[in-house]
Amino acid sequence: MPGDTASGMLPGAFAWHGFSAMLISLLAISCSHAAPLLQQETPRGRIQYTLHTPKTPVRHHVILAHGFLRTPETMDHIADSLAEVGIETACIKLKRSTPWNGNHAGNARDMIALRESLGWKNITYAGFSAGGLSVLIAASEDPACAKLLLFDPVDHASLGKDAAAKIRIPALAFLGKPGPGNANRNATAMLAVLPGCRIVEIPAATHCDFEARPSALCHRLTGSRPDAARTAEVHKTLLSESSLFLKTQ
Repeated sequence: MPGDTASGMLPGAFAWHGFSAMLISLLAISCSHAAPLLQQETPRGRIQYTLHTPKTPVRHHVILAHGFLRTPETMDHIADSLAEVGIETACIKLKRSTPWNGNHAGNARDMIALRESLGWKNITYAGFSAGGLSVLIAASEDPACAKLLLFDPVDHASLGKDAAAKIRIPALAFLGKPGPGNANRNATAMLAVLPGCRIVEIPAATHCDFEARPSALCHRLTGSRPDAARTAEVHKTLLSESSLFLKTQ
């Protein structure tokens, strides 16, 4: 599947050229990794990820994908919470995207390669924003995927909708309020063709609230306002619902 352009990933969200694309790149570069980046050699090259391992016996595995041009530690809150209930999570560093090319299918195949190289089976693919789009593609191609977990995902050129129509596994999706960050909630159409998907709407949530530590720059670029109390409530919902979904057989 050919790579797609970043300009189409968030239609109407930003003017994906020049200054806006540069700001998004700076937003990603400014992040520092809270957990050490590990490296795994795969048939698709070296893949980096952070690993969040439970102190108790591992009961399930998750591969978790961050948003467009972001980094693994932006998903630390979810990975750490899952580890507390016995779920080992690898937060993959998506390396195929550039400011002008999302290459969501390439990122999806990196997820599958990492899963295979780690020897994990019967796993959950989870992803935020454009990472959610790549997760859908990965799940449609990998029979080892048992569940799907989507955090305010976006679609582009019906890639997600086409993938979702092929998937027959339990899924849980969280949706924030429509806005530039989630392409005015354009995931609704692809989730409608995903059988068995339970949707949890969080009306107050901005797209940035889904990350561990929403930055002021993210809020400016998406036209939202920071609110620590709101973000904390969003995280509470994400973590409790996700943990319950993954613990349920």
